[in-house]
Amino acid sequence: MKIERKTYAEIARTYLNHIGDKNRKVKKPDALTSDTVNLSSEARELQGLIRKAAEYPEIRPARVEQLQQELAKGTYRIPAEKIAEKLLENFREKR
Repeated sequence: MKIERKTYAEIARTYLNHIGDKNRKVKKPDALTSDTVNLSSEARELQGLIRKAAEYPEIRPARVEQLQQELAKGTYRIPAEKIAEKLLENFREKR
């Protein structure tokens, strides 16, 4: 059997057409979709409360002044129960 150059060209063309068909069959999305978020009324309320809390300063100057005065006078006391609770919490966390 004799294969001519013309046959090689036809085989190559057929192969390339076949590959081209595969690429054309890839389905493309119709349109880009976007994500949306719908918050419940409770979530919106919580979000508002978080914003309000962020407005308050972390350091309360009046409380700091009071504690400084108590320390200076020697009247600052922490209940022993609170100290014991914190010690136990710290001990349990480290275990």
